[in-house]
Amino acid sequence: MANNSPNYTPEQIQKLANSPAGKQLMELLQRSGGDQLQAAAREGNYEQVSKALEPLLKSPRIRELLKQLGG
Repeated sequence: MANNSPNYTPEQIQKLANSPAGKQLMELLQRSGGDQLQAAAREGNYEQVSKALEPLLKSPRIRELLKQLGG
């Protein structure tokens, strides 16, 4: 399976996370199943991460924030 995600440095990730769109996105993710997403990510269960993200990515607001972040 090809990895189509961009490679970000830790500094770039921190900058994205601290941006207004990044903060809004994190808040929305926390309210919309963030615990399940974080638990799966900590465990390295990327199949579960994908399943947790699937309904979130249907949100027009989340898609707009991702677009603002360059995703």
